[in-house]
Amino acid sequence: MTCIFSPGSSFPQCHASTVVELPDGQLLVAFFAGSHERHPDTAIWMAHGDGQQWEAPRSIFKINDLPHWNPVLFADPAGQLHCWFKTGSDCARWVSWHTTSGDGGASWSTPQAVQHGILPRGPVRCPPIILTDGTWLAGASDELTPNEDGYRWWPFIDRSEDGGATWNARPIRLEEGSTQGHR
Repeated sequence: MTCIFSPGSSFPQCHASTVVELPDGQLLVAFFAGSHERHPDTAIWMAHGDGQQWEAPRSIFKINDLPHWNPVLFADPAGQLHCWFKTGSDCARWVSWHTTSGDGGASWSTPQAVQHGILPRGPVRCPPIILTDGTWLAGASDELTPNEDGYRWWPFIDRSEDGGATWNARPIRLEEGSTQGHR
């Protein structure tokens, strides 16, 4: 594994990195970092680089006193950058946030909550896939269904027909006890 910057200079731990290539060939990486995963001091951090040399990482989003989680970077066909991330004390309490950049990640719009109903919406851990008709698809999961072990994680596909502004869930239900589709 290659480190893109000296560990420990700004934070003890970082997790869930995501990377996007910019039109000029440069790279933008994002991750959440802080004292440790689930700690309220975590924030969303980013750094630009060319794959060999990287600028010092900088904290970009710390919108509340809750842990920040799992950023996803994505460049849409028009070249606009998108970043989705989550906040919340744990997965069952996440709220999704979405922000955009028109200047290669130098500046970002004010993050907006992407919450329709009780589930966090938009991409989680992986960028969306764009279908030939322009529809965006993003994998996600429902961690709100309780069972005897705590919570059951059910997969679903989030679908956006307006460039990621709104999302509609399409469930993928598996048989109870089935190993098909489980990690």
